[in-house]
Amino acid sequence: MPLLLGAAAAFAYGAGLATWHEGGRMRESYGEPWTAYRAAVPAWLPRFRPWHLERRHCLA
Repeated sequence: MPLLLGAAAAFAYGAGLATWHEGGRMRESYGEPWTAYRAAVPAWLPRFRPWHLERRHCLA
């Protein structure tokens, strides 16, 4: 039972707090290109076709 509670807590942290915090920092660092990427790529589901960064949205 404690192992299941620990697993649930770790999942909740990864799915909630860490994702929220990282997303905010990435949005601050990269702005609109990050927003476009997040709109095109789902957070937890696999994407069957690769997402290609458009040249006008270069992060470098």
